[in-house]
Amino acid sequence: MTVPKGTYFVWEAKEPADVTYLCHANLGGRNLAILVLNSSGLYRLLALDARTGSELASSTNFTCSPYRLCPVGDYLVALCQDEVSYYLLVLNSSLNLVFSSRFDVPLEGPWCISPSSFLCLANKTLFAYSLEDMSVKWSLSFREADFLTVLPIGEAILVLRHSGPTWLACRVSPEDGTLLSEAELDWLSWASGTALLSYNASCLLTWAWNESLNQVSLVHLDELRPSWTWSSSILSYVLVIPDLDGDRAPDIMVLSASGSRTDLGIISGSTGHELLSARKDLEAVSALWAGDHKAFLVAEDGVYLEELNLMRGEVRDLWHLPCSHACLLADLDGDGFSELLASEGNLVMCVWGSYDESPPLVSASWPPDGFSTSVPGVLLKARVEDHGSGVRRVVFVVDGREVDATYDGGYYVAYVRLSEGIHEWSVKAIDKVGLSASDGPRHITVNMSFFGEPGWEDDVLFFGPWAAALIALAVLVLRKKLGRPEGSQSSALT
Repeated sequence: MTVPKGTYFVWEAKEPADVTYLCHANLGGRNLAILVLNSSGLYRLLALDARTGSELASSTNFTCSPYRLCPVGDYLVALCQDEVSYYLLVLNSSLNLVFSSRFDVPLEGPWCISPSSFLCLANKTLFAYSLEDMSVKWSLSFREADFLTVLPIGEAILVLRHSGPTWLACRVSPEDGTLLSEAELDWLSWASGTALLSYNASCLLTWAWNESLNQVSLVHLDELRPSWTWSSSILSYVLVIPDLDGDRAPDIMVLSASGSRTDLGIISGSTGHELLSARKDLEAVSALWAGDHKAFLVAEDGVYLEELNLMRGEVRDLWHLPCSHACLLADLDGDGFSELLASEGNLVMCVWGSYDESPPLVSASWPPDGFSTSVPGVLLKARVEDHGSGVRRVVFVVDGREVDATYDGGYYVAYVRLSEGIHEWSVKAIDKVGLSASDGPRHITVNMSFFGEPGWEDDVLFFGPWAAALIALAVLVLRKKLGRPEGSQSSALT
């Protein structure tokens, strides 16, 4: 698959069957990418190392199709279905099946309430499962309700149920399923359905709707009343995002998709006022937060990375990746952006979750241009920085030949041996999205001549006569020294 301009694939993996589901999980102390593979109606879970894409574990084959995966502690909870039944499966960190239960009705959830327990909703009954005992811990029925929604909130479980015209908020103990309190929500009387979203330790979000109206409200947990409400006739997705306007409150992204267009809005979490409104020519079904001011819009034809500019009121298209499934991974390289796990058919990609349009910066190259040395071994160095995708490779090009550099003490360095003469060199840096920058060319003179010019002929011409004279003088001195003892002996005999 072609890499979109401005990003890069951290790794790619080709699987033996098509991928039908993706999720990220930390199981057994390992950072994993979990895949569901479909091979002619047989389904299998696969665990890959999220950093490298190498296979770490595999489940046995199932005849039921997983449609929801949720990590709970060191276990993976899977909700599955076949043509007639629904199944609750629990797998350990090696993807071995350790618990299963069959249902005749659809399953909702699961919701994690602790590292050792989770919730599922079936036939208007809330079930709490213990992973320590691999059994049902308690159950609580709401059979009179015509609509139920659930959200764990701190030390309680909040259940909103609709019976006739009345909405009731029930607080349930996660330990034994005891009904702790119940209150009527008259401000929701107009709604036929609602969803609950976690916001922070003291508030949650409600997304309520009927046939003609959608409302998002910030609700305080102690009073269960909204502090603000935002309304729209069409609303298809709601996502809590980090604080963008600097008021220290998480903000909210809302998507209203209709036809081939999506209206994207950013709502202030503290006031409910609209911070940004833009229309995109695509039909987004969901959104994922990448980091900083960037978000992924998930559509039928793939994932779009968008950059949000609140000051200008603009949403900028960065890149598009065609794919069938996508989910977030953790920030693998520590740059503040979550990586994207995506699949198309049997191909799985880990994609860098940002955008880079600036080449690397090359500076402090050494030695300087025109440098001369009498030593043939030369250390080349340069400082290279890339604040986007990061540096992938640095090479020194010496007389047309590339020499790979290594990173040492803030510099990229390479040791080269040069013959006598003038040599041309430069440094070239390439970042991880393929953008490059160069510095040079520069020149180095390697010269072992006394006169500072390449070659040895001038040295011979200059030093030759002197060397001959010195040799002649040495011979003369030697002869005189050898002749003195004979003269002295002859004089004494006389």
